[in-house]
Amino acid sequence: MKLKPIIIVILCTIFMTVGLSCFNNQEEIQNNSTVFPREVTLEQASEVIGAEVPSPHGMPEGYTVQNIILEDSNTLKLLIVKSDDYNIDLTINKTVVPLKISGVPTVSINGIVGYFYSGEDENMIQWNMVLPSQTTTPGTLFELTLIASKNIPTGEVQIVAESVGW
Repeated sequence: MKLKPIIIVILCTIFMTVGLSCFNNQEEIQNNSTVFPREVTLEQASEVIGAEVPSPHGMPEGYTVQNIILEDSNTLKLLIVKSDDYNIDLTINKTVVPLKISGVPTVSINGIVGYFYSGEDENMIQWNMVLPSQTTTPGTLFELTLIASKNIPTGEVQIVAESVGW
């Protein structure tokens, strides 16, 4: 009769160890840099991409970054919101090929040539940014794509685009 409590204690210890092992494996999977897509911080994204990624600073009043998704080892997506009706998707892609498109209107994003597309339901601005020389990986090229619904004034969309930097 005295063996039963010992067996119960041993079995409980085994189950708890297995349970904690599963929990630790799940945490390891979430932190694994090869699991995509996944929600991350900008710092985590920079670590996986291998260069400091540009991000919005000083956006128009009321706009915030709601979530950051690392799509793969080169691509980051940010959802920027002001309200349910004012959502902007910003895709930041580490690339080696500079963006050059002909036949579409150009816009200036902080002195950088960007391209403006006006679609039926949304507007899109695309441009390149190069990581500044004072950073740890200078010269890294990023292609940025900002997509906003038509109900957001284009001037506001451009201000959000111009807020992106280091």
